[in-house]
Amino acid sequence: MCIDRIGRELSDKQRKLEQFEIFLNEPSMSGQELEAMGIEKRRMEKETKDLEDRLAKGNPNDDKLAI
Repeated sequence: MCIDRIGRELSDKQRKLEQFEIFLNEPSMSGQELEAMGIEKRRMEKETKDLEDRLAKGNPNDDKLAI
């Protein structure tokens, strides 16, 4: 029982170590890249909110799939 537990803990720690190594091997992002990603995130959030608002209004005139 102890050997199974130690084996599971060891494999979990190895998996976490591999994930950290992958993360650390990725190239660093510059400030410009982070800012561009932030702008893109805000744009997508706005589009999502606009679509949710349109869906909540339920205006069938805007729906091109309405019969």
